[in-house]
Amino acid sequence: MPQADHIAENYPYPPPPSPSTPAACQLSPAAAPATNGAHTEQLELANHQLLQQILVRLEGPAAAAPSSPINVLVHPLPISMTPAVLSLTAPEPTLAQVEAVSARTVLTPSGRAANTVNAPKPNPTSLKHRELVLGNGCRLRFMESEVPDPPAVSFTENVPRLNAMWDDTSPYWNRESVVSIQGHPIALVYWPDVYKYWRGDQWKGTKARWCDWKDLVHCYRKGTPSEFWERFSVDGKTLSFTAIIAILRSERMVADAVLAEQVREEYGEDFEKEFSYRRGSERLVMSKPCAIAKQYRKLKNLPHF
Repeated sequence: MPQADHIAENYPYPPPPSPSTPAACQLSPAAAPATNGAHTEQLELANHQLLQQILVRLEGPAAAAPSSPINVLVHPLPISMTPAVLSLTAPEPTLAQVEAVSARTVLTPSGRAANTVNAPKPNPTSLKHRELVLGNGCRLRFMESEVPDPPAVSFTENVPRLNAMWDDTSPYWNRESVVSIQGHPIALVYWPDVYKYWRGDQWKGTKARWCDWKDLVHCYRKGTPSEFWERFSVDGKTLSFTAIIAILRSERMVADAVLAEQVREEYGEDFEKEFSYRRGSERLVMSKPCAIAKQYRKLKNLPHF
């Protein structure tokens, strides 16, 4: 075709260039990356220079001098690649960087830096577990988030209900409680183990009431229910719950005082060793009769009433 021959003759089509790396991505010989071995040495040198600057800022020029020479490949030019790719020139470290590196970097006897990782701290949540051995032998392991607030419960009109909820190892236990964890009813006797350490402020507001319940249950179980109500009645009229608690508190204070004197006589010179507690760095001797009585019952494995 004459027309086609005319176009080919006047407008020749050049052959496409062979595939090659775009000029924008090519590195000049001076900026070409080093081989793997040289690159590794460059990184070591840069890290070493940064460490020396850190040590100078921390402890002075003398601290940066190694105890023995370090054989490092020294380059006449700054170690760098193109700015868009990588720069290994060590900048002046900030104070935050100095503190962070000094916390995990030590020098070996040869003077080289050895990175050490501090031992991981235990996860606080892993420590927030407690375990109760219930009356049926079940080991109940639970977290703080599973513990409900102490309920605002009153037994002023129902002492038998208090007696049935107090513990889960007596025949009075009715498998019912005002506090449950993981579906298990928690007897009132376990409240110190549940609330004392995790809910200290709440336990302070509940402890006195709990101690009153303990005294009342202890007295209620000494005889029959009829004997209990007969004792706390005047002219055939039952005393109020508050009046009964006041009487039991007074009796407990007298009993603790008597027991404390007996304990002092029983232990003699060993009293200070067996009946003391630590407050900070000090070792203090118990002086309150209630504390002495409580410790004595613990040592003798007696009921904690």
